[in-house]
Amino acid sequence: MRRLYLQRYITQATNEIIETLKPIDKLIIQALQEFIADADEKATIALLNHRTSNDQVKALLAGVKALIEVQKTKVLDYLDDELPLFIKNEAEAIVAAMGGSEVPKMSGVKSLPVGGLPIDKKIGAAFGNYENRVISTLTTLPATADMVPTFRGTKTENFKDGLIYWRDNSLVSPNVNQILNGVATNADERVYGTFRVRRVDFLATLDFRTCLVAGTLLETPSGAKPIDKIKAGELVISGEGIERRVIGAFKKKTSKIAVVKLSNGSVINCTPDHKFLTGRGWVEVQNIDKNDILIER
Repeated sequence: MRRLYLQRYITQATNEIIETLKPIDKLIIQALQEFIADADEKATIALLNHRTSNDQVKALLAGVKALIEVQKTKVLDYLDDELPLFIKNEAEAIVAAMGGSEVPKMSGVKSLPVGGLPIDKKIGAAFGNYENRVISTLTTLPATADMVPTFRGTKTENFKDGLIYWRDNSLVSPNVNQILNGVATNADERVYGTFRVRRVDFLATLDFRTCLVAGTLLETPSGAKPIDKIKAGELVISGEGIERRVIGAFKKKTSKIAVVKLSNGSVINCTPDHKFLTGRGWVEVQNIDKNDILIER
């Protein structure tokens, strides 16, 4: 489940993007009003008969298209400015949740596809859809007086019957939601890559008791310490990040040793039935698959 802060951020970003579009919406409404007031009879008849070859009609539609292009650019500029910090915060949150300390480099994450498309193509497609609907609607109205209320919406319907409302709720909101969730997932995957199990090997030796081999470092309140140096009564940090007191320390021989190699270069040696905390819960090493996420502390 996505963290609440992420959904709050998406809601805030969506609202801010919609706010950046409003001044341009006013310019489009102004252009429509000026056409209604100034267009000659030929232009009006041409528009009502769905003919776009008239010069005044051409100028109106070209102006509307240009303003919609400005809106698309504003959305892309907003995302370009906001995404680096968003990615950084997301990566830091995931690293902290997994008990890590170093955040991997996030270069290139902003450029990764979301939903199979680069972000600029995704926004471009959304505003292309919006432009087509606006132009199609304006050139098929029964009267020029309907242009502004059709674009803006009517007060009696709380403006929910206008093209602006349709754009904000059917194009802007779902696309921003998908983009930010997708970018967050891409950032998460970059982090997971530093914790991912690369390979598990088994080496022969004697007995079959769950254990970590001598020299394996365990976290303690005072820092990392080799497991063979840990004594009963000392405190260690558990996989859940909780301090626990050691009640006994034993040395045993084993028939097998599993060698767990992580994509961040770490190597862990243990018995095959030793359990690690992974993205799917506590799992014995012998049941860990390549590309499982190992939560390393």
